[in-house]
Amino acid sequence: MSRCNDTDENGERKRKVNSSTMKRWVKDDFEAMKMKGEKGVKGKPHWYVEKHTRCRNSLSKPGPGPTLGKAEDVLCVKFARELR
Repeated sequence: MSRCNDTDENGERKRKVNSSTMKRWVKDDFEAMKMKGEKGVKGKPHWYVEKHTRCRNSLSKPGPGPTLGKAEDVLCVKFARELR
């Protein structure tokens, strides 16, 4: 966590990431997901599980999700399976 505040030779923060943002990502995945009401992986950092287990490579954008939400995901999967 202390690496978030590393500074360069000019005294500017190298990573320009708020400590409060990083605290959520370095927290144990089980605890982070419990706050969302979902199951998590005990003993692994939240960022690691998001990247390697859930195959997530970017933060979600603020605001509402896709227009159709879950239905859109189901349709995309169905179309992909039919194309095989």
